[in-house]
Amino acid sequence: MSTNGNSTTGSSAKGKKVPRRLRPQNNPRLATVFLAVAAVGLYLGFTKDVPFTGGYQVKAVFTSANSIRPSSPVRIAGVNVGKVLDVERYGKTSSALVTMEIDDNGLPIHKDAQLKIRPRIFLEGNFFVDLQPGTPAAPEVSDGGVIPVTQTSTPVQLDQVLTSLQYASRQDLQNLLVGLGTGLNSKPTAAENAQQDPEVRNTTGGEALNKSLKWTPQAFKGTAIVNQGFLGEKPGDLSKLIAGLATSMTELGHNEATLASFVTNFSKTMSGLGSNPTALRQSAALLGPTISNTYNALGSLDKALPSVSAFSLDLIPSVRETPATVAVGTPWAEQTAALLAPANLGAVMKLLGPITADTATTVGQQIAFLPQATDMAQCFYYKFLPTGDTTITDEGATYDFSTGQAAYKDFWFALVGLAGESQNYDGNGQFIRAQAGGAQQTQNSSTDGNLKVAMNEYSDSGNPQLQTPLFGNMPNKPLGTSPKYFGRANAPDYKPANKCVTSPTNQPLNLNDANASKGLPDQNGSPG
Repeated sequence: MSTNGNSTTGSSAKGKKVPRRLRPQNNPRLATVFLAVAAVGLYLGFTKDVPFTGGYQVKAVFTSANSIRPSSPVRIAGVNVGKVLDVERYGKTSSALVTMEIDDNGLPIHKDAQLKIRPRIFLEGNFFVDLQPGTPAAPEVSDGGVIPVTQTSTPVQLDQVLTSLQYASRQDLQNLLVGLGTGLNSKPTAAENAQQDPEVRNTTGGEALNKSLKWTPQAFKGTAIVNQGFLGEKPGDLSKLIAGLATSMTELGHNEATLASFVTNFSKTMSGLGSNPTALRQSAALLGPTISNTYNALGSLDKALPSVSAFSLDLIPSVRETPATVAVGTPWAEQTAALLAPANLGAVMKLLGPITADTATTVGQQIAFLPQATDMAQCFYYKFLPTGDTTITDEGATYDFSTGQAAYKDFWFALVGLAGESQNYDGNGQFIRAQAGGAQQTQNSSTDGNLKVAMNEYSDSGNPQLQTPLFGNMPNKPLGTSPKYFGRANAPDYKPANKCVTSPTNQPLNLNDANASKGLPDQNGSPG
């Protein structure tokens, strides 16, 4: 209210305070506060993030983004644990770099984590990132770290399936499945059986695969060793190999004609290998020993390299002396050049004529000698030496003459026995020892030519009764002869023109045949 033109707003005429509800309101200030609160609420409602605070971020490289966009969810086992913040091109490649923010309930993320882009519905659309955080044994990915493309994958799009499975491709796929079923369920023919290993004959492909499972642990072990070798000797070798292969593939892609020719030739090579499975199987069987021998050869080469290096170092002083050697040899070369000059060449040729003739004669004789030397070497290698390694055994159960040693050792044993047989008792000379009389064994011959050894028979007067000539008395009964003596009339013919070895095969002579059997003692003494 107003009185006499004086304002009484906010107080009465007597100076009393007006209640707050009756005072005029400041509308602009209230509107500002309301808009600020509404803005904060809307921001939190749509972004679901507290301003000026950043969560744990991780990046991953995908071959294709597959309609992944910012705010797409990131899930672990179907539970949302984060969202996609940004999708951008990865360097100068056609791959995509996806930046994700992971909540605390999705941590930690390990370096062996796997990420896949998957659709939330079957018929495309609404993609999300399926995250497998990795194993606890692996190190954790730092904030902002990048997971490589080798640990990510993208889904196959329906249009890619329909584009790939054209009529010809579908027909080939059908033929492949039919052929696979036939190969796994059909029995092999007789001709096919002849080319198979005995273990898998008369079995279907499926049965043969089941039998091959027993070799799987050993094969996996070998594969693991090979894969370990592919990692290289030090960190970074495998990445360098992949980088080199990428460069090679890039260059091949720039020249399509060369690449097409390579594929064609490679196909022909594989067809040629597949056309002869028996030879391929034999080659594969020989590949293992070849690799083993190559490895041993390389190991020997590696062991020889220090010696070669030492030899090279020792050769350095000789190389340093080369200029001096050349300087000394230069006058000799000058004299030789003067000697061989056209003016003196005729006299030199006259001097060399007799030498050349003798050399030609020597060469001719060597040509005739070398085949004989070859025959002799083959005889020693394929006959004489292997025969010396065999053991001579007597026929019968007594084995009186067997030593159980190789024949060449028996030869040296015989020489030692002969040397000891003629020694005197102090070893300083030789003499013949003889034993006279007193023995009960007599050696005599019978009328039928067979050797007979019998005890002396004494008459009533005490004198021995001998019906055949006496050759000697022996303290022990003779054991016989080995090998059997057939007499000079039955000796084999000596044929010096026959070769000892007709073909280079390692077949020793049989020292235990009928000609080497044990015989009776010789009743005729030494042959005359």
